[in-house]
Amino acid sequence: SEDIGDYSLIHSGKFLSADEDRLLIAGSWEQSALASRIAWTPVYTSDGVGNDERIPTDIDSYIDLDGFEGGQITAVSRPVNGYIWVFKQSHTYRLVRTGNVLDAYRSVNVSKSVGAVPGSVVEGVDQTGMPCLYFLDPELGPCRTGGNKIIQTAGLDISETWDKVNIDAIVIARGVFYPNKQQVHWWLASSDPNQTI
Repeated sequence: SEDIGDYSLIHSGKFLSADEDRLLIAGSWEQSALASRIAWTPVYTSDGVGNDERIPTDIDSYIDLDGFEGGQITAVSRPVNGYIWVFKQSHTYRLVRTGNVLDAYRSVNVSKSVGAVPGSVVEGVDQTGMPCLYFLDPELGPCRTGGNKIIQTAGLDISETWDKVNIDAIVIARGVFYPNKQQVHWWLASSDPNQTI
């Protein structure tokens, strides 16, 4: 068995994603100090046992994304066009797999002004068929990323509707992509308690 202290158990993460044979854990339900951290397990073929259930402690198997700046992590995507996208309330990052076990991921800050509200990130395709992510920024409303453009606003024509969304609701948004119709549908909390948008 491994030496005592070689690994720790996975913390109580808010979000999970998989990158080939590695599990990624982001945010935390119980530890506010980990609200902006994304950690990962070893690859499945690494030495040791239970590689999908542990975090190595002899190397840094995590990245802290700007501490509390921009809020806590609100979503993590699966790989889209070779990147894992990580969203905070007002920040967006891409994680790039390096292939180096000592530094498995490198984070690239894409925006320090655009982020995603929890529950709003939806995987889909753009008008050319390229994989992309659709999400709701608290200020701009619908946006997309991951296709031909880094970040694009996608809801200027519904800005009046977006003004009616209750950003302070416990559950702000849920969404789904309909591939046959090439549409994203979001259900949103309304500032009017008797109405759902």
